[in-house]
Amino acid sequence: MTSMLSCFHCMLVAIRVNIMMRARRFITKHKKRLTVVVIAISVLAAAFGLLAFVDHGFSLFAPNDYETNLYTEIFGVLFSVFVSVVIIGGWSYWRERQQLRTRLKREAGSRSHDIAISAVEWLSHENWLIGDKGVLKYANLDNANLQRARLVEANLEGAWLNQANLQKAELVFAQMQEVRLQHANLQSARLMYADMQRARLFGANMQYATLNGANFHGAEMQKTNLQNALMHRVDLQGANLSNANLLGAMLSDANLCGAVLPDGERYSDSIDMQKYTNPRHPDYHDYSETLRIEERLRNTY
Repeated sequence: MTSMLSCFHCMLVAIRVNIMMRARRFITKHKKRLTVVVIAISVLAAAFGLLAFVDHGFSLFAPNDYETNLYTEIFGVLFSVFVSVVIIGGWSYWRERQQLRTRLKREAGSRSHDIAISAVEWLSHENWLIGDKGVLKYANLDNANLQRARLVEANLEGAWLNQANLQKAELVFAQMQEVRLQHANLQSARLMYADMQRARLFGANMQYATLNGANFHGAEMQKTNLQNALMHRVDLQGANLSNANLLGAMLSDANLCGAVLPDGERYSDSIDMQKYTNPRHPDYHDYSETLRIEERLRNTY
């Protein structure tokens, strides 16, 4: 009996030496059953440990006792499997999640509409768009085709979206400080209460966009097309609107303190904003034609 227990003891020691390799193989083949396996192993380990303690009490760790050593070895093997599965499984899961985040971030900048929208929807489902750890924060999304994308409350701070297609995109409450949107297409996009402080919107097309309550404090909006945009209570403090097209724009209760207007003049309370928005105003100057010519030249070259 003693020799049999001794052989079994040696076999358990050998198993424990190779436990990491076996655990890795198991996790690779049975990822979906990982949770069940971990629970089952932990229950078995606890059961063997309790049984050994009930039978032997504090003498469980007594030397030269093969029966008690058998209990401890079985418990040790099960505990090793449990720890290995948790550590390796946890690391494997974390690595896969990081790889997924990186892939979705890259695909969100795709010129293919289906790929970009699918990536954004997946990111939204994983709750990876909002907050300080939003995946698209400072992301390079130049030329991305995000038409009709749902990016409500998304963190796009510092993102590069030059020449991106955001037509009819949902960007309500989006965090877009210092975002780069030069020559981007934002026609009919919804940006209510979006934070676009210091955004770079040079030459962007924002015709018919809904911008109510948005913050454009210090934004660079030279040659931006804001024709027929809804801009109720928009904060345009310190914004640069040189040569911007404001034809038909609704600027009711907008804060234009310190803003540079389309003709290069600084805003003051004495300025009649109708001369920038109403074509029937005697001092109206049409900036839209200049923008259209530049757009055609840019598309040509």
